[in-house]
Amino acid sequence: MSKFCSIDGSCKSSNKVWGVVNTKTNKLHRLTFSQVLAELIVETVGEDYEVRRFGFDLRDKLSQGEKSRNGLYAIVSSIKKDLVLRIGLIKEAAELMTDGDDSRYLSGVHLSPLT
Repeated sequence: MSKFCSIDGSCKSSNKVWGVVNTKTNKLHRLTFSQVLAELIVETVGEDYEVRRFGFDLRDKLSQGEKSRNGLYAIVSSIKKDLVLRIGLIKEAAELMTDGDDSRYLSGVHLSPLT
């Protein structure tokens, strides 16, 4: 679950994310919590891509060097009550964002398409 906070400090939890998907290969290329960013990426890369909405659930906490089952890696804050900061598709990049930082950890993620 991820939380979105406004300037006034109120937070709303969500377990939804936007994906940039290649329509010809049906391959996921990027996940973001920002619909605007996902749409901008699709505008930039061309007509073979579209924005899709996904729900997600966190799975097991991953040890350093451990691979996820599906190639998705959630960077999670351990000090902000398991706030999901980002979901990445590249293990090495996700590990860099948590390496040597006790305030963050990696978790496996399960995605479900939303209609």
